Amino acid sequence: MGRVAAAKFVDNPARLPVAMFEASEVGHEISKKRFAREVPLLRANLLDAQYALAENGTFPVIVLIAGVDGAGKGETVNVLNEWMDPRHVRTAAFGPPTDDERQRPRMWRYWMSLPPRGKVGILFGSWYTDPIVDRVFGHSRRGTW
Repeated sequence: MGRVAAAKFVDNPARLPVAMFEASEVGHEISKKRFAREVPLLRANLLDAQYALAENGTFPVIVLIAGVDGAGKGETVNVLNEWMDPRHVRTAAFGPPTDDERQRPRMWRYWMSLPPRGKVGILFGSWYTDPIVDRVFGHSRRGTW
């Protein structure tokens, strides 16, 4: 089975995560019934982390949502927006660049979408997709981005 990084929160005076990643089992499954029982605690923990981040304001958090079509990206973004306090989260989606964005450096639109300190930014479609696609299809040369 594959392994992916997962956030790990540890208790500390600032109530912020200090050990950010640990390995988790991709194949780990729980029943829908058990998940439904655990949702209130998961929501509470997510909100607590968000409020600690907003109160401390030391750094921003960026959540990149990417994947193949039909993978549930939209549902994931909807759940995060539903579970989090909207005063401290901003979601940005990236389609083709607008005329104004084409007049600026290529990464400008992503830079402008970064959240300020103490806030969460959910980037739906991420900054690295366009450079990879352009390079694979021969639309740009190495070092262009």
